[in-house]
Amino acid sequence: MNLKEYLEALRECPDEELKEEMGVYDNWPIFLKSDSKKLLKDFLESGKYKLKEILNLRPDTQLTRLDFVPGTIRLQLFDWIIRDFATGGGCNRNDKEKEHYQRQLENYNMTILLHPYQKNKMNVPDSRALAIVIDDIGQYITKEEIPICLPHSRGYKYSEDYSRIVYYP
Repeated sequence: MNLKEYLEALRECPDEELKEEMGVYDNWPIFLKSDSKKLLKDFLESGKYKLKEILNLRPDTQLTRLDFVPGTIRLQLFDWIIRDFATGGGCNRNDKEKEHYQRQLENYNMTILLHPYQKNKMNVPDSRALAIVIDDIGQYITKEEIPICLPHSRGYKYSEDYSRIVYYP
């Protein structure tokens, strides 16, 4: 599925079906091929995200936590790919899963994880708040033409339909 189609479907999807149809739930990953410093700068300059903390986990790795200003969503920005969130989590149950897993590890260098962890809540269900932030990041990605993958975009209902994994461009 392409990013534009996914974002349109995400906006149209009823809140109670976001997990089954669109794969939206806690620990929602986005893989990117980008510069983490530029991404952080752009997010902060947009005014939509507020810096919570930056953790230098090792000399060469950094974890940045941001809060979505309207509330609910905490964004974690890792300057590496978290393998466990790639398609199949490395289990490689079949050739398609293995193909997507390898493609994701080879083509991207960063992970964003979205969580509904803020105490300050938007007046929508957590799944809709996640969808709002996914859409916001998707719009930014499109504008900046940043290569991404949404490895969990299939939705629980379509777990065997690998064509629903979103890659951009």
